[in-house]
Amino acid sequence: MFSRARKRAKGRELVLATQGQAPRSAPMPPSIVAGNLYIKGDLVSEGDVHIDGRVDGDIRARLVTIGEAGRVEGAVECEELVVFGVLSGRAEESRVFLMGSCRVIADIVHDLLRIEEGASFEGSCRRKLTGTAVDGAGGAARFDPFAA
Repeated sequence: MFSRARKRAKGRELVLATQGQAPRSAPMPPSIVAGNLYIKGDLVSEGDVHIDGRVDGDIRARLVTIGEAGRVEGAVECEELVVFGVLSGRAEESRVFLMGSCRVIADIVHDLLRIEEGASFEGSCRRKLTGTAVDGAGGAARFDPFAA
């Protein structure tokens, strides 16, 4: 009974995680700051971030969406920013979309800025001087909330 060697069941071996990052084959889902979450500090992501809660701190990501219930107080640095809620601070993006329900008190540096009717915007906006095209020259499909 105790003398025989124990055999491992097939398919149940431990596999150690590899060091470094695995290649990404599919896009990652967005990181979500839910409505009942309050973050005091900075957020950094290589992907998309959707904010329905409150963030007091700086955010750096590829795409940042501030939902209608979302509130951000701090600097936002990303490729694309879509604001439905409240943004107070500073923003530096390639593409900025201020939707009709938003309230923005910020200085914005951008390549492309679209402000929907009904949006509230106080602050300054300045266009970046870059040599790259904004409308998908990199081959990646771009999100456009104003598309019909």
